[in-house]
Amino acid sequence: MYGMGIGLRLPLTNHDASPEEYTANLPLLEKHHRPGNSIIVTNDNLARWIRRDFPGYRLEASVIKNIDSLEKIEKASGIYDSIILPMSANEDEAFLASIGNKAQITLFANAGCALTCPSRICYPSISTANKTGDKSLFRCSQQLKYRELLGMQDFDLDHLESLGFHRFKLLRARDGNITGV
Repeated sequence: MYGMGIGLRLPLTNHDASPEEYTANLPLLEKHHRPGNSIIVTNDNLARWIRRDFPGYRLEASVIKNIDSLEKIEKASGIYDSIILPMSANEDEAFLASIGNKAQITLFANAGCALTCPSRICYPSISTANKTGDKSLFRCSQQLKYRELLGMQDFDLDHLESLGFHRFKLLRARDGNITGV
């Protein structure tokens, strides 16, 4: 991968991270610490620890952080190299136009169930289920049939580029043209 100029992206997006867990996983972070590799993070403390000990990583604020205001962008910009905005931000042209450092922002090229989710309870429930190993703890605020009917939606990238955005994240649809569990 590295010989082809492809970096590694590590998603460390659990909401909860303790100093002890961080210390226990230092060998993983040391192994992959090199320019061109990035880590997607939800927990600000974890991001600060990684920045302190592994400055070569590019830190990305996960979409799970739900950064949906200029105030949240400003706070996150002091911690992260790039910020992934929630899918709903793509539909708020006034908000997008008000963002100053667009080069730091990543928008979604397409959207799944998270676009219309009324509560996003899946994000913290996935964190808990992953940490405990109990998959029965997963929660979703929408009925599966509703998600299937909505399917995957594509955004107008030409229009988003005309607003000054050039970094996009693309979701892969699963069978049935859906995202989510």
